[in-house]
Amino acid sequence: MSVNDMDIDLAAWNAGNRAALAHAIDGVRRALARHAGRVMDAPVPPVPEGGPYTLDILAERFDLSAFEQAVVVLCIGMEIDAGMAQLCATAVNDASRPFPTFGLAVAALPGGHWNAAAPGRPLRHWLLLDTDGEASLQGGHIRLNERIVHFLLGGGDRDARLAAMSERIPEPPLEDVPPAHRPLARQVAALMAGRLAAPLPCLDGPVAAVRGIAAAAAAGLGLPLYAMPADSLASQPDLDLVARLWEREVALLPAALLLDAGDRDAADPLAQAVLSLAERITTPLVLAGGAHLRPRSRIAAHFTVPLSTAPERRAQWQAALAKMGLGADMADAADVVADQFELDAPAMRACSQAALDAEGRLDVDALWSLARAQARRPLNDLAEVIEPRALMDDLVVPGEIAAILAQIVAAQRQRTRVLDDWGFAARNRSGLGLSVLFAGPSGTGKSMAAEAIATALRLDLCRIDLSAVVSKYIGETEKNLRHVFDAAEASGAVLLFDEADALFGKRSEVRDSHDRHANIEVGYLLQRVEAYRGVAVLTTNLRSSLDPAFLRRLRFILDFSFPDQAARVKLWQRAFPRAVPLGALDHMRLARLNLAGGSIANIALNAAFLAADAGQPVSMAHVRSAAISEYAKNDKRPTAAEIGDWG
Repeated sequence: MSVNDMDIDLAAWNAGNRAALAHAIDGVRRALARHAGRVMDAPVPPVPEGGPYTLDILAERFDLSAFEQAVVVLCIGMEIDAGMAQLCATAVNDASRPFPTFGLAVAALPGGHWNAAAPGRPLRHWLLLDTDGEASLQGGHIRLNERIVHFLLGGGDRDARLAAMSERIPEPPLEDVPPAHRPLARQVAALMAGRLAAPLPCLDGPVAAVRGIAAAAAAGLGLPLYAMPADSLASQPDLDLVARLWEREVALLPAALLLDAGDRDAADPLAQAVLSLAERITTPLVLAGGAHLRPRSRIAAHFTVPLSTAPERRAQWQAALAKMGLGADMADAADVVADQFELDAPAMRACSQAALDAEGRLDVDALWSLARAQARRPLNDLAEVIEPRALMDDLVVPGEIAAILAQIVAAQRQRTRVLDDWGFAARNRSGLGLSVLFAGPSGTGKSMAAEAIATALRLDLCRIDLSAVVSKYIGETEKNLRHVFDAAEASGAVLLFDEADALFGKRSEVRDSHDRHANIEVGYLLQRVEAYRGVAVLTTNLRSSLDPAFLRRLRFILDFSFPDQAARVKLWQRAFPRAVPLGALDHMRLARLNLAGGSIANIALNAAFLAADAGQPVSMAHVRSAAISEYAKNDKRPTAAEIGDWG
């Protein structure tokens, strides 16, 4: 409890606190005067009524002896009493020493004992005093720590060092905590209240959800919550000092701490720093991002934060809109957004407010775009987020493939209704993911089809960078993919694994530990792809190289065949944008080129550059030159049957 939290008349309390300090300082002044052989004739200030006041609170919380309390009063007197410096100099009969020292305190103050200066006693252990590091305890200048000065004067905030390392997490209103998270918040609160006698609660899940649960748990104990990220420990070599500063702070201003390791694994030095600090702190504490962290000297209770359900998100969106007077007529729009994106209540309110137009009406398209942007999570260098542009109409594929692509889009749009509202998810917990394999030769439109799906769903397309994800180090690939899936889960993105056989290949015969771990990684990936609640598209040129167990778990498998001549005619008809000046192009002749759609697109682009440089419309001659270059990439030349009569 802080001074400002007390149920009192603050003005009267401040006046009483000043009087209590004045009375205590007067006692120290008289002791110094007696030590100097002087007598003070001034009347003794009256003992104030009421309290408790800060000096008594400090003494009680840090178990200060009467002498140690007097040393604190001597030092606070230096801060607020202009005559204290001269009195100190007079007491030691040395005008060059107008400041308090331990030697002076022991000699002049009642009950003086040198044990008070020991490192294990409260004044030094809890850093209540600052001392001259190189000076002796006998004659070195002692000062009251700035944080303690502010506390005694009835104000101030956290220690400046802690303020730079942590941030206050606001207590969430009850309606902002999804019902699925409330039992977990109560469990965490119970563990926090038990301190070292109870396991350390470790939460793993989306950052906003973890913070909301921890803040709700702390609020249940009547405590504010502060979060300290692992990055803030990078410049802190002395974790003992950090722990003591925090525990001193909790004694002054009761609070709970959320130590956030992020998604670091146990080998990360900053994760080790978080664990080491967690083992030093005895006050209410929660560890975030701790799924793979195991404290050595404390028992840990690990919890995975459940995703909020679609009905819960719908209710929160509708509540946010209702507060703006928009609930009834916008329920459908809120439901669509709630079904797709994982946002917390403050983000929902922010998106709703930002989506209002000039007349105060909700722009549904703007709401979707804002929620989509808010739900994005950083993927570092593991994936490329693509703003999709390709349309279903841009694809040149057989009718049966076009129909299946339409089914994929419909399945994702109606996922929540069918699985949650209609009960399929309750009947069967596995096989509910929307995982798709596009197999076929290079350039047949597999990646373009994935982009068209993302465009139809108005979602981001995340293309996984296999060179960044796959690692030769044991466990690193699994860690990278866990980060990708967790980030994509919240944002609802369409995942694209190009050349997926590099990741999802057949499990090998186990010859050593690397083979064994590689097989474990494949198993983990099968599980995550199957459980992913968005669309996961995998492309491969070699369907036969994929693990059969993986193929059985896919919802859709589409074979993109090499385009026949009729398909190539359509591809050439769509190869050039409308703004391109075209000469007399014969699409039937162009379709003789035995090429897939990707190569046709390359030829069209290169032919356009040639025509632009010549200042002419694109002609068959320009296409011929570009085609020869495209064939040359594969050490081939077009045959006479393909371009022999182009002129």
